[in-house]
Formats: sequence, structure tokens, C-alpha cells
Amino acid sequence: MSEDRRSQSEVVGVVLLTGVIVVLVSVVGVVLLAQIDSETEREPRVTITSELTNDEKNLTLTHAGGNRFDTADIRVNLRGDADKEVRLADGSFDAGRNENVFEAGDVWTYEHGISGDELRVTVVDRGSNTVIHENRLIVD
Repeated sequence: MSEDRRSQSEVVGVVLLTGVIVVLVSVVGVVLLAQIDSETEREPRVTITSELTNDEKNLTLTHAGGNRFDTADIRVNLRGDADKEVRLADGSFDAGRNENVFEAGDVWTYEHGISGDELRVTVVDRGSNTVIHENRLIVD
């Protein structure tokens, strides 16, 4: 009779151990997924287009949608025959816009003065230390 009780205790032990493992794996999975999700939400999501205008003398950035940015946090790095780091305050926005915020619909223009066959444009948000736009423009 004692052998029957022992076999039942082994079965109960295996079931309890399996339940503990399933709960532990579930908790670890939820914590990891929550951590991954919170990291991706910190990065700005934005669509910016860049083009050369006015006989390729001006660089134009258009904010096509996404996060809005404080203009003081944005730097535009230009690389051609020379390198420049430009703030948005160094250029001009379309009339009627709030020049303290770079948001959807804004068009920013800057006379770059860089010569060469190509102009590499990198837009960086210093607030999050993230590159929010990169482009290589061909100068004819």
C-alpha cells in the first residue's frame, strides 16, 4: 500500500514542477518583451525628405510626418568637398510656421555653399542622440 502512495506523490511532484517551470518561463518572456517594446518607443519616428533646390544652391528639408522636434535639438551635418554642421536656426522656415518646433508640414531651406559632385546630408536629433535622416544628393 505504501508503494501506491509513493507513485502518486511522484506524479503530483512532476505536475507541480512542470507548472512552476511554465509560470517562470512566462514571467521571463513577458519581462523581456516589455523591455524590448519600451526601447523601441524611445527612438523618434519621422519621415524627412531632402533635396537640392534653386540650381542646387539650397538644401531643402521637408518634414513629411512623425514626431515633432525642438529646433534647438536638431543638427544637420553636410559633407561634400567641405564639412559643415548646421542648426535649423541657421536656415529659414516657410512663412507662418513656429520656428521653435520642426513638425509635420514644415519646410526648411539652407544655402549650403558646399561644392563637389555629391552632398551627404545627415540630420541628427541631439535630444535622443539619434540619426533621423540620411541622404546622398548628386550635384550636377
